Amino acid sequence: MIQLQRHACSRSIGLVYVDPDSKNTFSVCDKNMEYHRGVGNGWFVIAVCAVEGVEDEPFALELACELIGETPQVSGVKVIHSANEE
Repeated sequence: MIQLQRHACSRSIGLVYVDPDSKNTFSVCDKNMEYHRGVGNGWFVIAVCAVEGVEDEPFALELACELIGETPQVSGVKVIHSANEE
């Protein structure tokens, strides 16, 4: 599981997404992902806000992936969407 976690995190570093609540842009940083126990928790991606002074924030992995797919990325990065997405 740790190897998978490192692999997923290393492939996501630098991807950006917009938080729909705050409208701030976040980027996936080189920190590890976090696992939160309990109902409604699981793996979280640690992200850095583009706005200075806003703290790093964990986003649920599923939500981060969805938001990354909706946010334009830098040139050369291609986001591939699943064929079964609506």
